[in-house]
Amino acid sequence: MKVKLTILASVVALWACSAKAQPVTKYVAPIVKDNGAVVYFPPGAQGRETIQTKPFGKGKEFIQIQAPARIVATVGRSVSGGGRIVLFESADLNTAYATYRQSRNASSRAHKNLKRLRDMYSMQVATERDIIEAETEAGNSSAAVAESEGKLRAAGVNPADMNRYGGHIAWLIADIGESRFETTKSGKPVNIIFNSFPDKKFKGKVQAVGDNIDPQTRTVKVRIVLKNPNNKFKPGMFANVEFLDDAQAPMVLPFTSVFTVEGENFVFVEEKKDAFRKKFVVLGNSNVNYVEILSGLSKGDMVATEGVLFLKGLSVGF
Repeated sequence: MKVKLTILASVVALWACSAKAQPVTKYVAPIVKDNGAVVYFPPGAQGRETIQTKPFGKGKEFIQIQAPARIVATVGRSVSGGGRIVLFESADLNTAYATYRQSRNASSRAHKNLKRLRDMYSMQVATERDIIEAETEAGNSSAAVAESEGKLRAAGVNPADMNRYGGHIAWLIADIGESRFETTKSGKPVNIIFNSFPDKKFKGKVQAVGDNIDPQTRTVKVRIVLKNPNNKFKPGMFANVEFLDDAQAPMVLPFTSVFTVEGENFVFVEEKKDAFRKKFVVLGNSNVNYVEILSGLSKGDMVATEGVLFLKGLSVGF
């Protein structure tokens, strides 16, 4: 019995010495500052090893432009009269086009009337007051044409272009990032993949690039024309448009870099060693792996590409 007690005491002593020799690891937590805008990892903080970064704008990734699109109008032959008929995707566009046509007719009448009165005035048949009233009417009618045309062009539809083609065509509107503005030219071929026909690609071409850039999305509208001989394509159909030449886009990031909070997109930039700041970014075109950054970053910024969800959880919660 004495021997057993001695052995047990020795084992307990060895265990105590061993436990005493093991260092106690102290947990070091990341520090969140500026109401979640900055996440700092002090020396030894857990989780820093999961975060990887890469410099923005210095890669050689290639991204093929693929933009969402929809058919805004089709042109066919009228069943009743045999003439051309334009069908729009929405009642608003249809009303805008009808207003444009009416204002064009009114403007034509007003200018013809003005010319007639000037001829009559030269023969002292009309008065100066008649001329002034006719000039006012002609000016107002021209302004009405400009206003109605402006509404159509803001939606990507140029009514003057509608008369350049015969029947059985469809117009699509796609939105591309402003950085592609210079490389997207009229006549450029495109592939079109409709949601209704996901296994087929249809050939179209760029007809025109929009007149203005959206200040919120930083995109420009591109109008695409597509042959529609059997009226297969209907107004309102959704599609994706592939622009056929690959373009180098150094201002892209992996999709893993971007996270969304309340509908806005952000990334984390390592501003100082182990200090990551949340930054708002505007996104452009994308493919399955990369997304184009239109604004919010500067070339050379060290952007987190891995461990972003961990940073997001510390900053704003999951």
